[in-house]
Amino acid sequence: MAHHDSSRRKRARRQPRGTIHHFPAGTELFSSAHPADRLYRLDAGSVRIARDEEVILDYLRPGEFFGEQCLLALPEPRQAAKTVSPATVTAFSKPQLRTLLRHDRRFASGLLSSLAARIGRYEQALSEFVTEHAERRLALLLRRLAPARPITAWVQLPIPLTNRDLARMIGTTRWRVSHLLSRFRRLGFLRRQKDTLFVGLESLDRFLASSARLRSGGQGDEPQTPPAQAASALKRRPRLRTP
Repeated sequence: MAHHDSSRRKRARRQPRGTIHHFPAGTELFSSAHPADRLYRLDAGSVRIARDEEVILDYLRPGEFFGEQCLLALPEPRQAAKTVSPATVTAFSKPQLRTLLRHDRRFASGLLSSLAARIGRYEQALSEFVTEHAERRLALLLRRLAPARPITAWVQLPIPLTNRDLARMIGTTRWRVSHLLSRFRRLGFLRRQKDTLFVGLESLDRFLASSARLRSGGQGDEPQTPPAQAASALKRRPRLRTP
């Protein structure tokens, strides 16, 4: 038994471990014009996954794999990956990947877990497109992008985000995103310094819980004005003068 374990450890040490690369921010790793020909693991930094340059699918964090379309015989690969900060990645060629999947259970388990988590995020985003209005889609996105274990109630999102980036993630216009971010600042759970966003998680969670109750109460696709605010607005409306 000990001999078997020793042989297995020796084989694991002989397995290919990929090639480590360091890239500056803004480096395009692959695109529809130059499809991925290998699998990548993000070791440090952040990478943006997009489709057709108009839809941002995800922002990856260290430990996640991407470029899996290299394993599929797609006639027109349409994914693109670009670093949004200085990044370190490990690249695995197809022969290296096949060897690792056969002989390295830990690697295979990590790859499957990473891809399953990404599929889960994509399914959640797709469901939100169908069932949620733009305000809740944006709030839910901010919640997902926040660090998993915040130290304080206020957290900084780990990546810089422009209004255009956010619009490309939730399927709306930059103007609409600007309007919603201003509303979130007035509600007290968002602060901004240029493209750096800070989120108050306790207030954001209360907003999401409250808006979910309103939604389940039968309101329409867009949030409605509360009755008290509507009455106040009617009082402020100028009256028409009759001749």
